[in-house]
Amino acid sequence: MLESLNDLRKTISEKCQLCKNEDVAQIARRYFVINAFDGALTVLGIIIGTHVAQGVAQSKVIISAGSGTSLAMGISGVFGAYLTERSERIKDHDEVSRSRGEVTKEALYLALVDGFSPALAAIVGVSPFIVSHLGVVHYETAFVASVLMVMAELFSRGIFLGRIAKRSMILHGFVTLLAGVATFAVISTLALYL
Repeated sequence: MLESLNDLRKTISEKCQLCKNEDVAQIARRYFVINAFDGALTVLGIIIGTHVAQGVAQSKVIISAGSGTSLAMGISGVFGAYLTERSERIKDHDEVSRSRGEVTKEALYLALVDGFSPALAAIVGVSPFIVSHLGVVHYETAFVASVLMVMAELFSRGIFLGRIAKRSMILHGFVTLLAGVATFAVISTLALYL
């Protein structure tokens, strides 16, 4: 047990070393924000589209669709980013004095950030429906909570971007929140006419 904890600590320490590489850290931040944004807006689209199409949908439908989508985004992100980053870094390997092991570790780290960020953002949006499916809250409460949670995710990503840019975090938050509001409005409007 102690040996496995030491291995885990060593692995985390190695990953933190990758974060000290500013090139890797910048790319990871971009992947995190862009893909979490994609995950949040995608699950928002699923939630609103399903809600409008079915009137009062079953929580299970949204859980299945949202979970399936978040899993697919996660797998796609991990494999796509790993293969792309590894190829790009191998290409640059000869120009920069880094080992193939470092190149592979950087690519794996970036792939995990790329894959997990949209999946986690989507799961946050679906989570109220899990509580509803268990009978703890009513479907309508889950719908409202889910939309609010996704909007909060979007707003927090904007704050993060404002902090990186050293500009107004609140303004950035409202700009990203606007994307969620626009998504809500467009999908709701289109669904009414379909």
